[in-house]
Amino acid sequence: MRCCLNNFEKHKADGCISVEMEGAAVQAVCDFRGLDVYMFFTGGDLLDAPEWTQRSRKGQIRHTQHDAGHFEIALALAEYAAEQP
Repeated sequence: MRCCLNNFEKHKADGCISVEMEGAAVQAVCDFRGLDVYMFFTGGDLLDAPEWTQRSRKGQIRHTQHDAGHFEIALALAEYAAEQP
């Protein structure tokens, strides 16, 4: 357990503010295959909050943190990235 705490403190000191394991896995596959990947993330649960709060929005799929606006953001980011040299 002490090893994990040391890694946590090191990454926190390096400025790491979050961990996203699925994104890390996608990045590893893309690195291995020589592919580019562009990801964006939205906040979910906050681990430092005093209590959990429900963060649902109108139109959001029930029991998820997804909403249609995320697709529009992803599309805009993809269009922007495609325009870059």
